Amino acid sequence: MTEQELKTFFGHTIAKLRMQKSMKQEELAQQIGCTSRHMSSIERGEKMPRPYLIVELARVLEVPVRNFFPGDDKDQSIFELLPWPYQETARIMIRRLELLSCDNRRKH
Repeated sequence: MTEQELKTFFGHTIAKLRMQKSMKQEELAQQIGCTSRHMSSIERGEKMPRPYLIVELARVLEVPVRNFFPGDDKDQSIFELLPWPYQETARIMIRRLELLSCDNRRKH
């Protein structure tokens, strides 16, 4: 999977989840603290959001962080993009994002 394919998958997943909640792009952008222009570029697969926005997206859309990334086991194919020494670091980062996401859900 290429970086662009990952961005496209991520963006389409966000758009699909947003539409399932009958939310407008502007509404989602406002709730996660970004501009509607930035949200549009994420959904079109042009940009990947920073980690804190991924956590906010998970909170607002009420899904685990892992749902945003491809892979049958939601833990594998995203890491194929990375050189071996960084794969474990990326796995740890995803786990931490998930923990932050859980903490944020409890606060709201």
